[in-house]
Amino acid sequence: KIGDSMVFTKQSENKDIVDLLLNQLIEEQYKDTAYPEYYRLSICWKDELRKYILDNNLTYQKLVEKLSKAGCTKRYVTIRSWLDRESHIVGPRDIEDYETIRQLVGLEDSAENIKKGCEEIRSSRMKILGLLGKAIINGMFTDNKDSLSKLIYEKAENLTQIEQITSINDSEINTSVPIYMVNKPCNA
Repeated sequence: KIGDSMVFTKQSENKDIVDLLLNQLIEEQYKDTAYPEYYRLSICWKDELRKYILDNNLTYQKLVEKLSKAGCTKRYVTIRSWLDRESHIVGPRDIEDYETIRQLVGLEDSAENIKKGCEEIRSSRMKILGLLGKAIINGMFTDNKDSLSKLIYEKAENLTQIEQITSINDSEINTSVPIYMVNKPCNA
């Protein structure tokens, strides 16, 4: 509607603002905590599974069959979404899936540690996403921010552009955007 605001991502290599902010926080504020290790664990299983696919010249369907034989009960769509680079999925929720992947590709880290790392990073991403939304909205209306919100807003300010809708042109063409395309770059 007229008067609504839209948030756009400024051009950057990483179009995932949450991931960009998470990396900056890990490199700056959280570098002396367990978070760098959590982050490593949250991406190592994906990298190793992708490497396994390439090394063994597998299709996703063949990978799903191998994982199924090893005990993973997830469907093709789920497993493919885990490995999609544009997906914001941090990792499976079930310890059994991590154990199956760990055994299949030969990961050295325990399934428990990988799951813990993924849970911590998933939780951090959700907190950052919430703070990012609040920081952008609060930044549009007020200058009173707590220190973490202020930090997120300052970083977000360099990564986003807010535009207010001033007019809407009716089109004869009815268009809609599927939900899976929201928050993803679109090539028009």
